[in-house]
Amino acid sequence: MIELLSLPGGRPAYRVKSSAERLEGIRAVLLTLMLVVAAIGVPMQFVGVASASDAATIDADPNTVSSTSTHTVRAEVEDEDEGQSLQDIDVDYNSAQIPASVENVDESDVSKVGIDNNGDGAIDIDLSGTITNIEYNNDFHTITFIFDESYELNQSDAVVIAYQDVTNPDEPGEYQTQVSINHDKTDHPAKATLNIVEDDSTPETTIDSASVDPSTVAPGETVSNQIVQFSVSNVSGDGVSDTHYVTFPDALAGRLSPNSATVVSGPASIVSSIELVDGPDGDGEMDTLTFATNDDSGSVSDLVLEVDTTVEYPDASSGTQYGIDIRVDDSDSTDAFSDDAAVVTVEDNTPPEISSFSLTNPSDTTLQVSFDSNESLSDIQVEISGDTNHALNEEDFTSTYDSGTYTYTATYDPGATGSYTATLEVAADDAGNDGADGDDEETDSVTIEDGSTTTTDSTDDGSTSSDDSTSTTSTDTASSSDDTSTSSTDDGSTSTDDGSTSSGDGTATPSDGTSTPDGDTSTETATTTAPTTTDPGVNQLVIGFGTAEAPAPSSVDDGAGSSGPLPVLLAILLLLLLSAVAVRKREG
Repeated sequence: MIELLSLPGGRPAYRVKSSAERLEGIRAVLLTLMLVVAAIGVPMQFVGVASASDAATIDADPNTVSSTSTHTVRAEVEDEDEGQSLQDIDVDYNSAQIPASVENVDESDVSKVGIDNNGDGAIDIDLSGTITNIEYNNDFHTITFIFDESYELNQSDAVVIAYQDVTNPDEPGEYQTQVSINHDKTDHPAKATLNIVEDDSTPETTIDSASVDPSTVAPGETVSNQIVQFSVSNVSGDGVSDTHYVTFPDALAGRLSPNSATVVSGPASIVSSIELVDGPDGDGEMDTLTFATNDDSGSVSDLVLEVDTTVEYPDASSGTQYGIDIRVDDSDSTDAFSDDAAVVTVEDNTPPEISSFSLTNPSDTTLQVSFDSNESLSDIQVEISGDTNHALNEEDFTSTYDSGTYTYTATYDPGATGSYTATLEVAADDAGNDGADGDDEETDSVTIEDGSTTTTDSTDDGSTSSDDSTSTTSTDTASSSDDTSTSSTDDGSTSTDDGSTSSGDGTATPSDGTSTPDGDTSTETATTTAPTTTDPGVNQLVIGFGTAEAPAPSSVDDGAGSSGPLPVLLAILLLLLLSAVAVRKREG
């Protein structure tokens, strides 16, 4: 360095300074600069000296205000930690004005932990399972992860740990966080910056839950107040209507009658009354209840909504399920869907109603069992007891349906007469409900006789009757003579009190060899003819002599099944005539 000198006479002169003088000048300049910088507050960083703020980083995902987030921390090993065991890593959020909270973090929330030894950000040595404890300080704003000291630190290492369930600060900003490895042995923790921003995205609308009451119904039941309630999160409060849909299965289309829609909780109000429409699927079936709400709060909100409707359920089998779909069309968010959000199940707990149980004998030795039921049956058992025992089941029965009544009929031929009783043992529907309760109305009896049938049921007075029986009464005929009398027999022959007989063909033979009172021998022939008649209640008698046949006299039926007095009188007159002829012969 050259120094300017002034010689006598004003002439300039120059001198070269020594090295020592030059170094002293440099020091003075630097000292002056440092004093100036210190006075204005600008920090100095000298080449070759590492800044503590470069030794750690912290990231949040998501990094929006008030979010539940996963924080990933990376801390480099300092020279002073070389060769030491990894004892802990401490993350202190407390220095920030609005610190994050680690109150909900536990060991299960640690998603990864290990060593990055080459600076690429990936874990090269996995330390999962080496954390033995977690400590919390400063009202859950500081968290310390304790290790089992099985790993020895190297200067090129960086400890990496990620943990969930951290609650981010509720205001945006850059928050200073202190990170320490083996924090009890360090006096200068590394500094890391946590960056939190506003959430400008619109939260997604979701259907969280749904219920239906009643959730079980009987086959064919009509529910006057079927309640479907559902909760919706993040419904926009922009003052524009949001539309809600509750869709029942197509099997219930035309069976719905909406009653009302209600906001159970939340700031919204009903702006469009409930009505029955085709629904979002556009299949032409009137199966959907729809209504609209409006919320002008200016922020998203959670709602609990409810619909009330009348449902006429069909006569479905037990176990049938009807799933109810829910959809919300939000004016400022994505639409929310939930298929089969609530389910109604058909449960048949009511036994069938049985009536008109009967056992009859329609013809010959055939038995017929018949009864009515108010619903279809899948299991039938009827026991027939008596002179012959037999069991009938559902395969033996045929059924007909008319106006809500099922009539079941079965026949059985025991092949023999006798008394029989039928008892309904089982009459069960598809759900296993048995309508056979064993009372008198489910038992009936019948008696099959030769040519007659007697039926006794639960309402019978115990008497028996025969609709085809026949009673026959014979009539005896006597003459006025003291030595001769005749009587009618079943085979048409007659007998006299003197021992003679008259055959059924009308020829009478005396037993004494044709002797008569006057000594003459003569033959008297009586002919009895029973003409054919179609009236079983009329007895007809024809009496003749010789070969002449008298015409058949008429008779009067008195309705009691026997002949009237006219045939008897005619017989007496003929006998008197016969006696008069005999007397006249004697006198002649």
